[in-house]
Amino acid sequence: MYVDDYEKELPEEEQFTYLKANGNAKKIKTYGDKWSTFQIVNFKNASQPYYILMNANLEILNTPQQYTDEDTYFDWLQKGIRNFKK
Repeated sequence: MYVDDYEKELPEEEQFTYLKANGNAKKIKTYGDKWSTFQIVNFKNASQPYYILMNANLEILNTPQQYTDEDTYFDWLQKGIRNFKK
Protein backbone atom coordinates (compact mmCIF):
# COMPACT_ATOMS: atom_id res chain seq x y z
CA MET A 1 0.00 0.00 0.00
CA TYR A 2 1.41 3.32 -0.97
CA VAL A 3 0.41 5.43 2.00
CA ASP A 4 2.61 8.34 0.98
CA ASP A 5 1.37 8.76 -2.61
CA TYR A 6 -0.67 11.95 -2.28
CA GLU A 7 -0.19 13.04 -5.89
CA LYS A 8 -1.76 10.17 -7.84
CA GLU A 9 -5.51 10.58 -7.73
CA LEU A 10 -7.87 7.65 -7.46
CA PRO A 11 -10.28 7.16 -10.35
CA GLU A 12 -13.24 9.47 -9.75
CA GLU A 13 -15.61 6.55 -9.07
CA GLU A 14 -13.33 5.38 -6.23
CA GLN A 15 -13.12 8.74 -4.48
CA PHE A 16 -15.31 9.18 -1.41
CA THR A 17 -15.67 10.98 1.90
CA TYR A 18 -14.70 9.01 5.01
CA LEU A 19 -16.51 9.91 8.21
CA LYS A 20 -14.10 9.68 11.15
CA ALA A 21 -15.15 8.48 14.61
CA ASN A 22 -14.95 12.06 15.89
CA GLY A 23 -17.49 13.17 13.27
CA ASN A 24 -15.00 14.94 10.99
CA ALA A 25 -15.03 14.11 7.30
CA LYS A 26 -11.92 13.25 5.30
CA LYS A 27 -11.98 13.38 1.51
CA ILE A 28 -10.35 10.31 0.00
CA LYS A 29 -9.05 11.48 -3.37
CA THR A 30 -5.56 9.97 -3.73
CA TYR A 31 -3.99 6.55 -3.24
CA GLY A 32 -2.16 7.96 -0.21
CA ASP A 33 -5.46 9.13 1.32
CA LYS A 34 -7.02 5.72 0.76
CA TRP A 35 -4.23 3.52 2.05
CA SER A 36 -3.10 5.71 4.96
CA THR A 37 -6.70 5.85 6.19
CA PHE A 38 -6.99 2.08 5.73
CA GLN A 39 -3.83 1.57 7.79
CA ILE A 40 -4.95 3.86 10.60
CA VAL A 41 -8.50 2.47 10.78
CA ASN A 42 -7.52 -1.20 10.62
CA PHE A 43 -4.16 -1.26 12.37
CA LYS A 44 -4.26 1.83 14.60
CA ASN A 45 -0.85 2.76 13.23
CA ALA A 46 0.42 5.50 10.95
CA SER A 47 4.15 4.75 11.03
CA GLN A 48 6.32 4.06 8.02
CA PRO A 49 7.47 1.62 7.05
CA TYR A 50 4.66 -0.62 8.23
CA TYR A 51 4.43 -3.85 6.28
CA ILE A 52 1.22 -5.86 6.04
CA LEU A 53 0.85 -9.09 4.09
CA MET A 54 -2.68 -9.74 2.84
CA ASN A 55 -4.21 -11.93 0.19
CA ALA A 56 -6.69 -10.76 -2.46
CA ASN A 57 -9.55 -11.28 0.03
CA LEU A 58 -7.86 -8.83 2.46
CA GLU A 59 -7.06 -11.64 4.91
CA ILE A 60 -3.92 -10.92 6.92
CA LEU A 61 -1.21 -13.54 6.36
CA ASN A 62 1.18 -12.56 9.12
CA THR A 63 1.44 -10.02 11.94
CA PRO A 64 2.30 -6.53 10.66
CA GLN A 65 6.00 -5.70 10.68
CA GLN A 66 7.68 -2.35 11.18
CA TYR A 67 11.23 -1.57 10.15
CA THR A 68 13.54 -4.43 11.09
CA ASP A 69 16.78 -6.08 10.05
CA GLU A 70 17.09 -7.99 6.78
CA ASP A 71 17.03 -11.51 8.28
CA THR A 72 13.94 -10.86 10.39
CA TYR A 73 12.16 -9.30 7.41
CA PHE A 74 13.06 -12.28 5.19
CA ASP A 75 11.75 -14.75 7.79
CA TRP A 76 8.57 -12.67 8.09
CA LEU A 77 8.06 -12.82 4.32
CA GLN A 78 8.66 -16.57 4.27
CA LYS A 79 6.06 -17.12 7.00
CA GLY A 80 3.58 -15.03 5.01
CA ILE A 81 4.20 -17.16 1.92
CA ARG A 82 3.64 -20.35 3.91
CA ASN A 83 0.40 -18.95 5.34
CA PHE A 84 -0.73 -17.93 1.85
CA LYS A 85 -0.22 -21.47 0.56
CA LYS A 86 -2.34 -23.01 3.35
